Amino acid sequence: MYIIQHSKKLLWFAVILVMVFALNACHNSRILTGKHKALKPEQIIESYHHTDSFPSVASFRFNAEIISDGGAQSANCYIRMYQDSLIWISVRSMSLEGMRAVITPDSVKYIDRINNKYYRGDYSFVAQMSPLLLDFYDVQNLLLGKIMDSPKSDFDKLKPCNDSLFYCLKFEPNNEIRYDTIIRAFDKDYVNRKYLFYPESFFLAGQVFKSMISKETVAIYYGMRKNFDAAFFPEYIRLIISGYQESEIKLDTKNISFGSEFKTPFKIPDKYQAIRF
Repeated sequence: MYIIQHSKKLLWFAVILVMVFALNACHNSRILTGKHKALKPEQIIESYHHTDSFPSVASFRFNAEIISDGGAQSANCYIRMYQDSLIWISVRSMSLEGMRAVITPDSVKYIDRINNKYYRGDYSFVAQMSPLLLDFYDVQNLLLGKIMDSPKSDFDKLKPCNDSLFYCLKFEPNNEIRYDTIIRAFDKDYVNRKYLFYPESFFLAGQVFKSMISKETVAIYYGMRKNFDAAFFPEYIRLIISGYQESEIKLDTKNISFGSEFKTPFKIPDKYQAIRF
């Protein structure tokens, strides 16, 4: 039941890692990746955008594992998604549901069945649980293996970096840290980003966020795409947090189904108490 007790972390991890890649900066105008063809950043991004295709309604089943100082425990994670509209999440262990959540672009609803508590409100709840500042579309992109936490205007600012296995692009904001103001560690203006792409397909292989303030790192890696019912999706999603706290989430894709409608039930029991900040 350990993972159920830590299911708040799964709200953004599983809505939504076994390898860490060496990422070394370089300053070439083109990107050299072993035996793969050298390409300019704009060519890589254009090829990546061609992979941006996935059915708008889908139901996922993952085997989930959380690893931290307390050990490693597993659970089943079920996610139903209506793209750009709603994501429904249920995390269960030994057939018992520990948490359920429904998120939309402007709201978050969450049930903690272990502690008989609930939350219904805006994304301030996610801000309390996640080191990254996430909105609905960030969570959706995390799950679908798309670039997150980056305005499209930043794509023009991406620079090449060197990696022996993947095409690698980076974005490093040129902002001076002011120590006389309160700044969140992963404020988007103070996060270095790095993106990895499979050279054969240009699917996203990983995205790494490093705080300029705390030096903490959040890294998300995606397995090779596998054909699930005529749609390609990563075989796994791995997320690693390193820095002041160390933890890892593994989501191994077991099944995906597609359809015009999936049920997304959510009812708060009368006896549950509201979570307040």
